[in-house]
Amino acid sequence: MGDIADNLARIRERIALAVEKSGREAQAIRLIAVTKSMPVERISEAIEAGLTEFGENRVQEAEVKIPRVRKLLGPGRSGDGPSWHMIGSLQRNKARQASDLFDCIQSVDRVELVHALDKSFAECPGMKKLPIFIQVNVTREERKSGISPENLPTVADAVMASNNLQGAGLMTIARLGENERELRDTFATLRSLRDGLRHSHSASWIELSMGMSDDYGVAIEEGATVVRLGRALFGVRSTSTIGAIG
Repeated sequence: MGDIADNLARIRERIALAVEKSGREAQAIRLIAVTKSMPVERISEAIEAGLTEFGENRVQEAEVKIPRVRKLLGPGRSGDGPSWHMIGSLQRNKARQASDLFDCIQSVDRVELVHALDKSFAECPGMKKLPIFIQVNVTREERKSGISPENLPTVADAVMASNNLQGAGLMTIARLGENERELRDTFATLRSLRDGLRHSHSASWIELSMGMSDDYGVAIEEGATVVRLGRALFGVRSTSTIGAIG
């Protein structure tokens, strides 16, 4: 599995190199620890190593793990405990559970989901508005979630018209196995879409969530403000860990 603190130190070194190339500061990069299939004990180790933001892919798993972590370490939301991001595909019928659990939704990809989250979050105590990212399928892969780039304004319009959601940024997943040039094209496209959205809709669309364990260095060089790391941080998941929820 590897030592989380050692892995984090290596990650921060790579982040420092990437931000130097892009002319930014390391503090500009938020690291989301992806805890899919990770038990609560490993999440606790990550918190002890200094991590404060975590990402889950499935509501069903998060419903078990997040309350346990909050019970041990304090509340999320506006409290001092870790914050949680929904980074996996989200079904509309899970909007209420997601609104209860997560501090941010990074996988909004259709108007119907915007409406469901807006309605659900109105019934939840805590933050004044729920930050969301619109997921864009930049590579246009059929089996990948996310809207097409040309449909981004429609979903952004729905977010801007909502009462309980705050547009925070855009998210994408690069094609698996892309070479560096293709990766740069993917990430640069998302950056351009974000810049256009800030001009046409609102300056609040700041964040770029792009970059995972195999490509986060390139993503940062191309403007990422948020990277989502699982394997690079926790190591390769063993068969005994997969499916464990604490």
